[in-house]
Amino acid sequence: MANRSKVISIILFLPAFIMLISLGGQKAEWKGKIKKEGGIKVIKNPKEPLSNNPKREIYLKEIMRIRDNGKDIVFRWPENLVVDYNENIYFLSSPHLYKYDKNGNFVFKIIGTGQGPGEADPGLRKRFAVINDEIVVRAISPLKVMEFDLNGVLKEEIKLIEPFRLFRFIGNFREEKIYAVQTEVSWELKGKSGYIDFHGNIYEFSSDFQRHKKIHTFPVQFYFDRSAWFGQAFLEFTIKDFENLFVVHTSEYKIVRFNLKSNKIDEIITREFRRIKRPKIKKKPGFLYGPDREYYQDVQKLLIFEDNLWAITSEKNEDNEWLIDVYDRDGKYVDSFFLCFPDGIEPKRYQNIQIIAWKNFLYSVDQDKEGYYSIGKYRIPGLSDK
Repeated sequence: MANRSKVISIILFLPAFIMLISLGGQKAEWKGKIKKEGGIKVIKNPKEPLSNNPKREIYLKEIMRIRDNGKDIVFRWPENLVVDYNENIYFLSSPHLYKYDKNGNFVFKIIGTGQGPGEADPGLRKRFAVINDEIVVRAISPLKVMEFDLNGVLKEEIKLIEPFRLFRFIGNFREEKIYAVQTEVSWELKGKSGYIDFHGNIYEFSSDFQRHKKIHTFPVQFYFDRSAWFGQAFLEFTIKDFENLFVVHTSEYKIVRFNLKSNKIDEIITREFRRIKRPKIKKKPGFLYGPDREYYQDVQKLLIFEDNLWAITSEKNEDNEWLIDVYDRDGKYVDSFFLCFPDGIEPKRYQNIQIIAWKNFLYSVDQDKEGYYSIGKYRIPGLSDK
């Protein structure tokens, strides 16, 4: 009878033990609220995540670094970092677009300086994406889209109509539709001053860029002063599964999930957040300044890592490392940690952060102590090894 009692005790204990393992060190009870506001699901997360070990430090492990050679390959402010389905790495560094293979070997650089085929003005920012196994580049001067194959050979150039001058591609696609975002303002405001909402417009293009339609507008607050404007917030976005577009368009902590299939907002994710104050700007005589912004934008960057949404916040630790908030597929705040880069490496900070996640790795545009740029590929211990 005693042996039978022991067996029964083990059987009763086993489900509880399995449950503890599956929670992965998380608290069992979520203490947020879910409400409907204006017909939209709003997930209001508490200040602390479900994790029992929030705000710990996670140190990135460098597995590859791409550097220039200071001769025919020179990185000048690399941006628009992209990784394709075969883990090839692309980025813009004026005036060229560079491609490296997954092992960090140089493949090619394309886009010359000028007005001809495969050329563009290097002084104006370009944007690109890898779409349907093509490298698609938007140039401003001349206003066109250049399409290259994955070997860097120019296939076609398509003239763009005037309104589409500054759009940014939304992710990389293998579908017939191409999505892009462009912030627009009415020029009727010239000569006026005050707070206004610029239009963060989401556009859907056909694959040949001959047809387009505006599918949604997100308001982005600016301060307008006669002929100059000053952003009070900036538009940040990331895409998941070719369908869910996560957008930040306010200075306050608010993440919108927009459905690209239905063209509707499915939900809004928020959490209690202690806002980070900005230092006062020293203003020089003769220069035009907007009003002082009291706080940094709460959410600086969005990433998709595995099945979770990461929000890079404005909060930092004493070593100037970002706090990352982690949300599960239900929009619940499950974890947080400070993302720590190797000694001597400094990723680009605050607005326009150049970090992307792909296949369980992070890629980042970095600077060393001397200010030289490079591209780093990192593994995240405990996460990238799954």
